[in-house]
Parts: sequence; C-alpha cells; structure tokens
Amino acid sequence: MKSLLRITIFLVFNIQLVFGADSLKTIDLKNCKKEIEAQIIRWDDSKEVWRSMIDGEGLNYSVRPTSMMSVWLEYKSNVDELYVSKVTPMNVTRVSFDKECNPSLTVLPGILYKSQNPGLDDKGLFEEVQKSQSGLIYTWSPHMSLSIEGVMRIQELAKEMRLPILVLLDPKADLGNAKKILAEKKIEQKNLLSVSSMEMVYRRALIHFPNLLVYKNGKIVDGLLPGLSTKAEYAVFIKKQLSKKW
Repeated sequence: MKSLLRITIFLVFNIQLVFGADSLKTIDLKNCKKEIEAQIIRWDDSKEVWRSMIDGEGLNYSVRPTSMMSVWLEYKSNVDELYVSKVTPMNVTRVSFDKECNPSLTVLPGILYKSQNPGLDDKGLFEEVQKSQSGLIYTWSPHMSLSIEGVMRIQELAKEMRLPILVLLDPKADLGNAKKILAEKKIEQKNLLSVSSMEMVYRRALIHFPNLLVYKNGKIVDGLLPGLSTKAEYAVFIKKQLSKKW
C-alpha cells in the first residue's frame, strides 16, 4: 500500500512523449516497450506530457494526465517491478510485466486525498469546471503572505477578464487563521474551501503556494504558474493557457 501513498510529490520535470514509432523512447522500458505502449494506448491515446515524480520512499516513477479529469496514467520501473497503472480516486488498475513481458492485472484501492478542512473533492472539482467554458483556479495558504496578496490580485484580474475563478485553500492550513486573515483583508469567506482532490495533487498544486491553473472546455489545461506574479504576468499566462489546443 505504501507504493500508492504518493501524495507528497517533491520533484517534477517534463518528459516529452509523442505516440508513434518513437513513443516512450525517453523512458527505460527494459524489453517491454511494445507491450507497455499498447496498454497505455488502450487506456488513453491522447498526446499528454509525461512528468517524473519522486514518491515518499524516494523512488522515481512517471505519470501523465489523460483526456479525462481525475484519471492519470503511471509508469514505474526498477529492479523488482515493471508496471503501468490507470489511477483514479475510485481504484488503481495496474498491469505488471514479468521478465518475458507477460502481463498480469491487479485492481487496488484508489488515490483519495482528504483535507483536514472542508474541501473540494474530484467530483466537486469536475462539476465546477463544467459550469463555464473557461476559468481560473488559484490555490493559497494563510501561512504564505505572498499568496494572500495574490488572492486579491487574481480576483481583480478575473473580474477584468470576465473569467470565473475558484479559490482553494491549502488543505493543511489553520482554518481559524485563514478566516481571520480573510476578514482583515476584507476578502470573501467563500475562499475557505480546501483542495481535496487527486487531480490537483497530481497537478502539483500543493507543492508550493500560491499556484494558478486555467481550465477550458471542461478540463484543466496542463501546466501551472507558481508563486506571486503581477497582474500583467498573470494575464500573459492565462492567455497562453487558453490558446492551447487538444
């Protein structure tokens, strides 16, 4: 079960992947490239980007989003195991390969992320991004002063750009302290809903605060802007994300 508890993610870097003759060439697939690639395509044939992660035990593995929210693919290879998984909040479907590349199927419990405060889970997040053609998601923490300043800044910009915005709180934040800060800054108390979804965790939205993400057409656009930025910088990022096609 420990291998599934990869919620705290420390290191991320992109691995470009394009399906076709050269797909997965940047990842060590041992001798099972054909079998692994075929399984991945059966699950999802979109051209999403792989990124490398490090789990709580310091082991490397790679994940990527799919064409559906809260459904991610995972690849892991080391001395003892070689597998690909389809990961959702409900279950993890894992296909392991032996030394002859013979597959075996295992279904495991899903990846659930529970906030200590009232939070927005994967179902709630999905419903929110379906409400409008495009919009913003901003994550903040009362323990990081720059992210507090950013709440007001991004809300002003969202209003100017006529985009809906979902502001989500650090799930480990002191709720009383967060309420106090919002009251002092005269910010709406509705910004107290915490991140509580696998999708946001896999999108690296809890590594640091603040973060800005963009969604359109019912899905979060890959990539996020970490740290506090000027309104002009935020606007550039938002326009770039909204211009992406899939």
